[in-house]
Amino acid sequence: MNRLACVLLLLSTAVNAAYFGVYIGDITSNDNLIAKAFIANRTTIQLSEVNIPDDINYTFGIKNGDIIEKLKVMYIVEGKGRKAFSKRLRNDTDIPENSRLVLRIPRGVDKWEKLVINDEEKQIEIASVDINKPYPEPFCCLQTNQFQGIQGKHYNVSTGPVTVLDSHTVRISKFAFDGTKAPDGWIFAGKGGVSQETGHKLQVLGRDEVVQCALHEQYVGDGELIARLPPNVSVYDIDYLAVFCYQYDVDFGHLDVNFTPEENPLPAYIPPTSDQPFPAPKKCD
Repeated sequence: MNRLACVLLLLSTAVNAAYFGVYIGDITSNDNLIAKAFIANRTTIQLSEVNIPDDINYTFGIKNGDIIEKLKVMYIVEGKGRKAFSKRLRNDTDIPENSRLVLRIPRGVDKWEKLVINDEEKQIEIASVDINKPYPEPFCCLQTNQFQGIQGKHYNVSTGPVTVLDSHTVRISKFAFDGTKAPDGWIFAGKGGVSQETGHKLQVLGRDEVVQCALHEQYVGDGELIARLPPNVSVYDIDYLAVFCYQYDVDFGHLDVNFTPEENPLPAYIPPTSDQPFPAPKKCD
């Protein structure tokens, strides 16, 4: 792949990866955009491009008929890449321009009609947007038949069906791999032919948070792996999911992936909650 093609691929990937959930509309007041609203999952609404006027003592709420349930658990997404985190936000906190907010729906609120922004001091509604679309759900499953996902070519690679948990995260059931015998092994995903040039190494959760290493353990098919794509790549940007030998550029086995946000709306990835950035995992020596 030449240098220009690589640059174009990276640019297109960065643009396509900004997925916040099912879009429900713009929140506007006096023709000014306050935020773009998305249903992220069954308990969460996300707002992007948030610009709330400084003179508004704002609160967010879910409105059903004449009843408004105030949203008390809110986060602002800070940081970039794998250092991104969701920081708890108080109602009276100033919000920087073009922020991204995560709003948690209170337990027991099963019916959503509108998301509203109120001026608490003036006791008036500033803006609202209808919530008239179903929430996105995980996809089950990527598989080659009823019982199997990846059917491997080398080192006894095989998996059960693969569930797509959110726009960046997959759960690989019944994972089997002779990692003690292979030169190396990675959960790998990309677009095009399966190769070093087209793909990305996924982070295995519960294993790669501090140091991200190749899979050198023995897996016998009695457990699962949960793996996450890099922050700038979503499942909408890939067309394969593989077990891959990076050292020798060999596909040990893969599944085809074909998702679009319109036809396959998935829960959006939400960065984990924290008060400070997460350190990026180190690479193995």
